[in-house]
Amino acid sequence: MPFRHWIALLFAAGLAAQTTNTNLITTLAGTEGSLAGGVNASTIPLAPGPWGRPVADVAGNIYFSLSNQNIVVRLTPAGRLERFAGTGFARNSGDGGRATQAGLNNPGDLAIDSRGTLYIADNGNKRIRRVQPSGVIDTFAGGGRLMPTAGGVALTDASLPLPRAIAVDGADNVYFTIDENSVARVDYGATQLRLYAGLPGVAGTPQTGPVSGGRFRAIATMFADKGGNLYLTDALAISVIRITASGRFEVLTTRSATFGIPVDVVVDPAGAVYFTQLGTPVIWRLQGANNTVDVYAGNIEVPGYSPSGTARERALFSSELRLGIDAQGRLLVGDRTNGRLRRVGAVVDSPPGLTSSTPAKPARPAPPTSRHPSTLPKAARESIISPTAPRVWCSVSTRRAPCGDLPAAGC
Repeated sequence: MPFRHWIALLFAAGLAAQTTNTNLITTLAGTEGSLAGGVNASTIPLAPGPWGRPVADVAGNIYFSLSNQNIVVRLTPAGRLERFAGTGFARNSGDGGRATQAGLNNPGDLAIDSRGTLYIADNGNKRIRRVQPSGVIDTFAGGGRLMPTAGGVALTDASLPLPRAIAVDGADNVYFTIDENSVARVDYGATQLRLYAGLPGVAGTPQTGPVSGGRFRAIATMFADKGGNLYLTDALAISVIRITASGRFEVLTTRSATFGIPVDVVVDPAGAVYFTQLGTPVIWRLQGANNTVDVYAGNIEVPGYSPSGTARERALFSSELRLGIDAQGRLLVGDRTNGRLRRVGAVVDSPPGLTSSTPAKPARPAPPTSRHPSTLPKAARESIISPTAPRVWCSVSTRRAPCGDLPAAGC
């Protein structure tokens, strides 16, 4: 066989291997492209700034909040980026109606259950909001005056001073922060929430032991795995923490020469724990009985950006990373400073093409609907949306306008 044919075959084999490599980085949304690029996710700039954790449903949709813009967006499997909840103005409004017409106020993290119900940590409104698969929004918890206790309080009678982090486990139990020192739990279908870990308003150093004695200094984020284990980051204690389904409080990492302030934590289906830190452009991986830690992706000394197709070991990230897991167990990365949503998995050049082959779980009966909260005074902050570039959002330098410039879900 001529030498040039051998070269061609080797090149083709290399391309085939690249397309099936599960350790490649893919950019799913965000670019430096023009604002006039339309609604294709690969041509819309995502403004750097606070984002909530990216979460995915079994149909392949990915959701994340743009906190400063007071909206939740959805990236569809076809690569379309939509405004899923929020109008763009900081409000507490819209319960009982379409989520796209409801007001949110500095939404934080998101969580999604097996039926496709999305829970929003509506931090500025001190509530947990819920969007049903039908697209209707209501208040799931918060808006009341009673501090949660171990004995439980009615969902919308509860006071939630700082509900910025939220998670749902494999049994559709919901967890969220009451404040930075405590966590509430709502069992599936329950009409009450109860204090699960920590004590509201009481800070303490996390120590391994029974969950009843566990304390936090400043909970930042949380993630629940399918087995009912809850993982949290404590920004002031410089710790990654696990509360097991059996009720044991375990400190997995603490401050050291290597580890700084943790920003986020997730767990893949195999049980490997991934976490990120403030000011560090890498994703750490913790696994095994001895909690061995290594750098899973990124370069600890070099922040930057690498295009789709880059091997995770050579990929560059910014130092502001949020993490999520999709329906196939692949790692989602909210690369906030770079203004991109990325994924570690089989390479996809550009959306569309973000497909899911995981079958949907059988529908479960919806839990009782919470009663509507009272309306709060209007908040001062409004989202920053371009009035001149239809159906896209823009950077922070443009005029303020309603978020109708971004197409609503279902349009």
